[in-house]
Amino acid sequence: MTVRLRTAQRTARALAVTGMLMASLTLGSVATAVAQPTSENLGAEKAVLVKVVSATDHKAAYASLSASDKALFAKALTHQKVTEVKHTHRMSSAEVSAAVASDELAAKPAFAAMSSGGGCWSAYAYDTWSDLTVREGNTWFTLNWCSDGTRVTTFDYRNVGAQGLNTFQFTGIEANIEQNFGWEAREAIEYRFSFEGKRFYVCSQLRGGATGLYSHRQDCNIWAA
Repeated sequence: MTVRLRTAQRTARALAVTGMLMASLTLGSVATAVAQPTSENLGAEKAVLVKVVSATDHKAAYASLSASDKALFAKALTHQKVTEVKHTHRMSSAEVSAAVASDELAAKPAFAAMSSGGGCWSAYAYDTWSDLTVREGNTWFTLNWCSDGTRVTTFDYRNVGAQGLNTFQFTGIEANIEQNFGWEAREAIEYRFSFEGKRFYVCSQLRGGATGLYSHRQDCNIWAA
């Protein structure tokens, strides 16, 4: 089986996937090294974070921070929380035909699945990412897959999107990692956000099983159980 990794920096990202980097790519990790405060004073961290995101001029507010407050700001972004909305449904014949027509599913296995006792399904995930109750962004995507009843025969993802909140900016899709394990198709989308030149990453993953069951998680590790 070959893992498909769709990104402009395929080689670099493939190395990241096989190493420890992927596990650390979360919104709470800052690409630029920042001196971390020794205090775990969440109140102080949140106060600095709220001060910047609630300012009329976010850039000026951040620039005016002292070195210690900038360290508190960076520390505030390490307490990631996610609110998720997810749902799935069995696709109708009309939906499967439309998905095939738009190249979302391979025609032969998709139509075979509908007539062999298997089926096709669609799962949707919408995540809101935040630190210390301050929302930083929303992400979403859809996974479609078909099964002959015992193994997944075709799958693809669609409807990928994101938006930044509270002065955090969504700047693009960093990577797409996918694999059909037979009993389950797994798709992970890594989203890139930024604030004042610093990059942040979050990852949403959907898994669709051969019997129509599905799961949703917030990481890019498609190999984890």
